[in-house]
Amino acid sequence: SGANATPDFFHTYTDTGTYQVQLIATNIEGCNDTLSRQVRIQGVPGYLYVPNAFEPDHSKSELKYFRPVGSGMAAYSIRVFNKWGQVVWQSTKLDAEGAPLEGWDGTFKGQPAPQGVYVWDIDAKFFDGSEWKGMKYQTGTRKKTGPIHLIR
Repeated sequence: SGANATPDFFHTYTDTGTYQVQLIATNIEGCNDTLSRQVRIQGVPGYLYVPNAFEPDHSKSELKYFRPVGSGMAAYSIRVFNKWGQVVWQSTKLDAEGAPLEGWDGTFKGQPAPQGVYVWDIDAKFFDGSEWKGMKYQTGTRKKTGPIHLIR
């Protein structure tokens, strides 16, 4: 006796519209059955969260880089500035799901940047055409810029 496994399948749609979805199942004898449906994608959810600290020498890889976490972005631009206003790192790279691809490793011109507070600024637009309104803080206001603490 064997249990029937029902795998779950997921797909991220990068735009609104109507799509033809097809499921083809094959039984143990090799017979196929096909089910087709139209699905309507009305809004693709997107989000962006910006951390406020990172530690390049940490043992956990997720803490080694300053990398915002998000999905569903069609366009994205991030810059990190030092206290003199110099851009120490920037990126516009997104993966197919609209998530940030790279993070800042805490270096500037190939050298470890000193411990301290840096400033990020981000512009982003989601697949549904809406603009990212910024990080929401305890005050309730949203900002497209904020502090990042580099810890050594």
